[in-house]
Amino acid sequence: MEFSITALSPETAKAGCVVVGVYGGNAAGKELTPPARRIDQAARGALHKALADLQGKTGSTLLLRGLPGVAAERVLLVSLGARKEFGAARFRDAVRGAAGALLELVDRTSSAAGGRLVRDWLRRPLVDPVAIAMRHDAVGELTEQHARATRVRDLLGRIPDFERLAGRAVIGTLTPREAAAFARKHGLKVVEDLGAKELTQRFLIGSDGKPDGRMIDGHRILSAEVP
Repeated sequence: MEFSITALSPETAKAGCVVVGVYGGNAAGKELTPPARRIDQAARGALHKALADLQGKTGSTLLLRGLPGVAAERVLLVSLGARKEFGAARFRDAVRGAAGALLELVDRTSSAAGGRLVRDWLRRPLVDPVAIAMRHDAVGELTEQHARATRVRDLLGRIPDFERLAGRAVIGTLTPREAAAFARKHGLKVVEDLGAKELTQRFLIGSDGKPDGRMIDGHRILSAEVP
């Protein structure tokens, strides 16, 4: 897989969502960052008109849809706080806020565990090119095989939230009888139907570029025979 970096004007970027920052606390003192100003000019002042609805707290967000003159489907405004106080800590708060807002847009998971995994991936994105390529290939394969992707989604939606169950087991609130009854009720065979080994190794790459250890442990748990 080949990688390239291209400089794009934010107003002409064809994307599902473009994220831009806004300085300031109150509505009167808010200031658009240079990328936000370019979008505002293309949208004939639409961002300035919406500033009153954006809270001043760092990390607050406001999602705008279908702006005229803007190629992106959505524009996400993120509050950066006062300009003179903006630094590494404020930047992290802004990123967290943007990630939370984007999660609502991209989260199409069918299970609680899947939702947590997507949130973790957004907060800790991959940085290794090889791992990024592997994830892209996996997504591309599922995108091309719609029937298979639909089946995988259905099976994942039927898998219980074993991560939460494991937490209950650690603190001693999950009894062996309850665990066995839960497994029989939901059926562990769904994991075999899903092909957990293949999905764990090829589709669930962690932020360090290696298979996500939690998912591997989950496969071992799911594959265990319940007496």
